Amino acid sequence: MFGRGYYPKLQSCVPFTPATGPRLLVHPKAADRGGEEERLKVMMTLAQGLKAVTDKFGLSSAHVTFLTREEWLAMGRVGFKQRLGVQYHWRNQGYETFDDFLATLKQPKRKNIKQERRRVAQAPVTIKRLRGAEIEPRHWEAFYKFYLNTVEQHWARDYLTEDFFNVRCFPQNVSTRRRGEGRWRTNDFRGLNHRNACAAHFS
Repeated sequence: MFGRGYYPKLQSCVPFTPATGPRLLVHPKAADRGGEEERLKVMMTLAQGLKAVTDKFGLSSAHVTFLTREEWLAMGRVGFKQRLGVQYHWRNQGYETFDDFLATLKQPKRKNIKQERRRVAQAPVTIKRLRGAEIEPRHWEAFYKFYLNTVEQHWARDYLTEDFFNVRCFPQNVSTRRRGEGRWRTNDFRGLNHRNACAAHFS
């Protein structure tokens, strides 16, 4: 990039979560003293701080992703390049059941979705949601193996350690187990659409 290495870089984000949210942590009452303009100045000061840290440590660049529009504007004022992106969000338009939603789709899409959900319902697996203290060390051990399996299949790099996968990192998790067996398997959902596997269980 511009004749320089891309890494190391400074990144502000919520890991693995493409969801918009505050990235410049400004106190909610910051605007009480000088109004919204004062709040904007605080954000601009923080943004300048990001630039200073980037320069101090010789980093290639600083990136802030999925920030709020207010932050986007503030960072643009201090020289950050502003990126525009497109996201698709599903919103419930008053549907009371999943069939209500399906009724709004064209017949081919309805047919495909029903077939995918039928395959999930007929698959030899049981899906169970575990929360907080319900998640035992054996679950995290299995989850780590799933992660390594995914890394291997997609030629990725296993930069997350086994210690990363613990209940303190993830207060909620969805897990799968083969029906009638105590063994966890990485291939129980092979051939099944992950989105529909989850939707079929939790919708």
